[in-house]
Amino acid sequence: MARGIPIVGQPYLEEVQRRRELVDPWDFILADAEMERRFKFSLKKSLQLASEAKIFQDYSMFVTPSTKPPPDELQLIMASAGGRVIKFPGQQPKHADKLFVVSHVDDKQLWPKMREMYPSITIISTEGFMQSVMQHYKHFRNYRLT
Repeated sequence: MARGIPIVGQPYLEEVQRRRELVDPWDFILADAEMERRFKFSLKKSLQLASEAKIFQDYSMFVTPSTKPPPDELQLIMASAGGRVIKFPGQQPKHADKLFVVSHVDDKQLWPKMREMYPSITIISTEGFMQSVMQHYKHFRNYRLT
């Protein structure tokens, strides 16, 4: 989703098979009204926005060990969203004002050291990160961990 590649359903495959040629996938974007209502986003709109600009372009992030989904999955999502993952504390981000941490309350013992190293860092929940990707809008304020 973060890469802006169309996500299609069975009707797309049926139409390709019927026509015996590729068709525009944007005409067959998967729809799940209940999920879109629940998470307050439009899949088609978010995909279109992501195809035009990566939401975390020029951003850097740390991921703490106890996140769910696990750090390796969040790092893949971040890379797909145009961002850079910093794996080692002390590694300097390209833009200090565009640095954040995705964390879990089980890792709160790590936060003071991160705030000492990067005083303006924002620490957010996994939910906030995933909402940001789904809605193509940075939800840092609503999902800060303190």
